Amino acid sequence: MTDRWGWLAAGALCAAAFVWMEWIALTQWQSGRWYLADVGNIHYCLANTLGGRFMFSPLTGGNHFAWHFTPFLLLLLPFVPLSVYPVPLVTGYMLALAVCPLPIYYLARECGLSAAPAVACGVLFLANHFTGSVQLANHFEVWYVLFALCAIAAARGPARYFWPAAALALSVKEDAAVWLLAFALWMWATAPERVWRVRALRLAGLCLVYGLVTAAAMALAASGQKGHIGDYAARAAGWGVSREGLTALGLLVASFGLLPLLGGRALVLAVVPAPVVLLGFPFMRNLLYYYSYPFLPFLALATAAGAGAVARWLERLGWSRGRTMAALALYMGVVGFAQMFLPTRTDGYRRVPFPVTSRDLYRLEVARDVLPREGPAVLQFGLWGVTPTRPDARALVAEAPPPPEAWVFLDLESPHGLQRDAFISLARGLMDDAQAGRRRLVHDRADLYVFSPEDAAR
Repeated sequence: MTDRWGWLAAGALCAAAFVWMEWIALTQWQSGRWYLADVGNIHYCLANTLGGRFMFSPLTGGNHFAWHFTPFLLLLLPFVPLSVYPVPLVTGYMLALAVCPLPIYYLARECGLSAAPAVACGVLFLANHFTGSVQLANHFEVWYVLFALCAIAAARGPARYFWPAAALALSVKEDAAVWLLAFALWMWATAPERVWRVRALRLAGLCLVYGLVTAAAMALAASGQKGHIGDYAARAAGWGVSREGLTALGLLVASFGLLPLLGGRALVLAVVPAPVVLLGFPFMRNLLYYYSYPFLPFLALATAAGAGAVARWLERLGWSRGRTMAALALYMGVVGFAQMFLPTRTDGYRRVPFPVTSRDLYRLEVARDVLPREGPAVLQFGLWGVTPTRPDARALVAEAPPPPEAWVFLDLESPHGLQRDAFISLARGLMDDAQAGRRRLVHDRADLYVFSPEDAAR
């Protein structure tokens, strides 16, 4: 396979992956699995920005930048009005992840692989168990994965490709500066030529300056409100080596066919994010949901380097280049296929389209046609993806009953994000209000309830 056909095959892989991922994402949406804590929160941060409340988060009740500095998301603002649902946002997530095989193909070719195993590196990455978990978590860190891969691939290429990729990667999330700083130091230590070591030092300087800008921006966003990134300090409880963390690291390497172990100096870079699994927070320690994202770009590089090392070893043993490359491509394809349909670390979901029931479609209908689109509305945790975007959506919380001026939308079969007793207490309070005539029960079919504001019941 020539390089031209290799790029075409990598592009076809990206297109097929996007179609498959988008199909899964849309059925995930229709079946009511886009929640407030992921899709709903980011979508509303952007929708609220367009409505005049800059990055206001319905999840935290404050400016999102006080918890996470994610200026890249502002580039997605033009896509928010394209739909009354968060579909364009998640479509962007799927696109970002689906095109990752392109920089991976370039990296693999640079590591000495021919076109076929270079494409197979992309197959292994997309089919990887941890990549699948990131995919189904529907979180914006997928953009960091893509841009970091592009920056790594372009690290010794033209500046016009490298610096935009590095800047975009930095802008995705505050911790990107840490991971790119590690890459810069690694590049400085391993680059054979002075020109690349100078570029590495410049990248390191950019990361340090950007880190200071990030700290200042987050402090400014936190001023005048109660919550900020310091609220996450409790997640560091129990810092230290654990069986779960070591298992997660071992599975990460195993999921790439153990090839990173043969990646030489790239393996050092691949373990840089290891402190993530030392934290006490179980989602991070076990790399659930999207928390494997800082590892993925580095592991892709280490996998390509490891495959290149295997190729050189086999050729020294007398294997022909064609036989060597075919064996590597087959090996990576088999390892990837073995993981493709396993339960992921995102709620055990599998990477197949979700079943969509008639009740799921009816819930979309109620959210669209029964719940008015104007005026404040209180939505429970599991209804933020299926409810059309509205200018004043509020989260159902245990600390206080829904305000009298708000509509309330409940689904007894959807995640509510509260302790069970708290949710039951709130639901009973609303039913009591309806029976007493303080609110009107607008809809009560199929365990879907819509309550009017108090003044609308009079």
